[in-house]
Amino acid sequence: ISSSPEAQGHRHVKTEGQGAAGWPTLFAKSSMSLVVADPFQCIVKKNQKYASECREVVLAHKGTTEISEDFARFTNLEVIWLNGNHLSRLDNLEKNVRVRELYVQDNRIVSLNGLKTFKFLRVLLASNNQIRNLDGQLCLMSKFAFLQKLDLFGNPVAEEPDYRMRLIFHVPQIDILDQHTVKPAERIRAAELVP
Repeated sequence: ISSSPEAQGHRHVKTEGQGAAGWPTLFAKSSMSLVVADPFQCIVKKNQKYASECREVVLAHKGTTEISEDFARFTNLEVIWLNGNHLSRLDNLEKNVRVRELYVQDNRIVSLNGLKTFKFLRVLLASNNQIRNLDGQLCLMSKFAFLQKLDLFGNPVAEEPDYRMRLIFHVPQIDILDQHTVKPAERIRAAELVP
């Protein structure tokens, strides 16, 4: 069994930046590696039949920096684990409209915009990222009619004024927010507080 990154379902691309006079930039002091999450790594046979039948992919803690376009071939996915990686965006998931559970905590994600097609989402764990702009995220999450469990703690968005109340108001079906059950008194307060 090979333990090379390619054998583990990753494609590596080395990049290094250079500043003036050919000196490496401070950002690229050490070379960066692009690691692409490949869902084909999670199935026995690498063909369309197996991809279409796949319901869950686990690509957690792989050092992933980018999501493969091959996710479009996994049209029946219901559960995706991408937690503990280095993702900054949730790209290439538009075709995965059946996803009910998404685990992307402990990444570097700045926005949830890549989830616009996730109509059936019930669980979204996205704690410890870099998600900002509560108004923008609320606009998106208010369309998740089935969302019951949401974790966004450890993100800049969770530090915004009235964060919890605004989320409870705009996503009224939520049962668990940031690992705490939403209480009836909170729902009443959210209705009074949020215009």
